[in-house]
Order: sequence, then structure tokens, then C-alpha cells
Amino acid sequence: SSALPWTIKIRNLLSLKFNTFSFDFQGNGESEGTTSYCNYEEELSNLRGVVDYLQSENYIVACILGYSKSATVALMFASRYFDVPLIIDLSGRFDHSGSPEGRFTHEQLEELKDKGQFVWMRYGQNKEKEYIITQQEIEERSKIRVETEKIPDSIQILIVHGSADDVVPVGEAYEYSKRLPSSKVMIGDGARHTFSS
Repeated sequence: SSALPWTIKIRNLLSLKFNTFSFDFQGNGESEGTTSYCNYEEELSNLRGVVDYLQSENYIVACILGYSKSATVALMFASRYFDVPLIIDLSGRFDHSGSPEGRFTHEQLEELKDKGQFVWMRYGQNKEKEYIITQQEIEERSKIRVETEKIPDSIQILIVHGSADDVVPVGEAYEYSKRLPSSKVMIGDGARHTFSS
């Protein structure tokens, strides 16, 4: 029911009986390799490889759930491959044309202007890797676009977003829904980007 609080809706969704497979994109979490600010195509290749592997093991891949940047990758998947019937976009960004407000410090932006790059953070299990943001990547990221017009109506899209998301504004969810008329939108009242309140 649309009257149910979003926390109950998500809990009900997760209580369904099916197998799940969770993985980290390259350079994230426990995965090897490196990541970068604008490696959407590499992550799309990672996702295609995982789906291919599961299908080769005779699993039916019924749904892909992507969160934040990965939600964009999941929607990119739906615009190019048509073998997964349900995509859940959790806190995904529609407009990549500008740097997210508040994402980088004033000092980092000054270093970007002076040197063309800066170290955003350290990552890896032992924080041994540097996440470097370059001016070129920021420019490339601004051109990222999900070709929503190529997603067929046969693929169901569920858009889940927090009304108080402080990283990806909730308006991004409505921008996707306008371009995906068959999609369903679920807004978590008071929920932030990580779905805390």
C-alpha cells in the first residue's frame, strides 16, 4: 500500500524469498584494482560480467539494485542490455553536469585549480590507495547521461529516494520518473542519502 511508511515497504521487499548476490565494483570494498570518479563504463563492464557469470551458473537474474553511483550504472545497464526485468534505483543521480554541492572542500577545489587534481580521500582495506580527482574526470563526468529513451517498457524501474537526501537531491528521482513513465517512485519521508533520518 502507498500509505505504508517507506521503512516498512523496504522491509517487506527484503523479506521476499530469493537468492541475492552482492559485490563491490573494482577498487571498492573488498574488490581488487582501482576506482575513479568517472569510471562508469568500467563499472558497467563489471556489472555485465557478474550478470553473465550468474546466468552461466543457471541463475535467473531477476533484479539489479544499485545505490548512488551504482544506481546510475544499473540504469545504464537497462538502457543497453534487456535481460534483467527489474532495476531498483536507490538514491541515483540524474544530472551529472556539475560537481555535487558540498562534495569537495574549498582547499581541494583550490588545489584542483592550481594543479589540475587533488587527493579526495584514501581508500582500500588499509587506506593504501589515493582517490585522485582530476579536472578531466570532472569534465567527463559532466557528460554522463543515462539514455532513458532506450530502456524498454518491459523493464520495470523502481526509483527509491529519500526526501532529505543531502548528497543527491530528491528532485533527481522525479527527473528520472518524468523520462521513464512506466517507472514507480517511492520517496522515504525524512530519509537522507544513506536512508538514515
